[in-house]
Amino acid sequence: MRLWKVLSEDGASCHGGDAKWSLPRDSRPGEWMPKRDPVLCVSGYHLCRDEDLVHWLGPRIWRAEASGEILVGDDKVCAERVRLVAPTVWDEPLARRFAALCAWRALCRERRAGREPHADSWVAVRAALAHSRGEIGGDELAAARDAAWAAARDAAWAAAGDAARAAAGAAERAAQTRILLRVIARAAKEG
Repeated sequence: MRLWKVLSEDGASCHGGDAKWSLPRDSRPGEWMPKRDPVLCVSGYHLCRDEDLVHWLGPRIWRAEASGEILVGDDKVCAERVRLVAPTVWDEPLARRFAALCAWRALCRERRAGREPHADSWVAVRAALAHSRGEIGGDELAAARDAAWAAARDAAWAAAGDAARAAAGAAERAAQTRILLRVIARAAKEG
C-alpha cells in the first residue's frame, strides 16, 4: 500500500495534531517518529493511501512509510510508527493546475450529460489553466473567475434537485485521485 503524508511547508501537521515531522534530507528518509498507540482520529500517525489523498490536500505531500500496528479507516490509515521517505513535486502552482484540470473535467461531464455549461465557465477554466502555467496574470484570472461565478450561480439554480450529481460525485473523486497522481508523476518526470 502506497502511503502519503500532507504537511505544511516546514513539516508541521496541517490537518490536526501538533506533530513536527522529521523531514528527509539529502535523498535519505526522515527519522522514524516515536512510537504512538494508533487509534483512528485520536492518536497515532495518520497517513493517506492513493484513494484518500484528494480528501487531505495541503501545502506539501510527502511519500511515507509505516511500521508496527496499522489501522485502516474509510479515508485514512493510522500507524504506530511512520517516517517521511521523500517529498513529491506538489506545490502551489501544481495545486492550481490540479484544481483547474478537475474543473475542466467537471465541465466535460456536464456537457456529456446534456447540460452544456455556460461559455464563461469554459473561459474561466481556460484562464485558470493559463494562470497555472504562468501565461496570464491575476487580473485576467480574476475577470474570468467573476464571469464564471455569475454563470455558475445561474447554472446552480437550474440544476437544483438533480439527484444524479450525488452518484457522479463518487466517480469524480476517484477520477480526481487518478488525475492528481498523474499530475504529480508528470511534474516529477519534467522535473
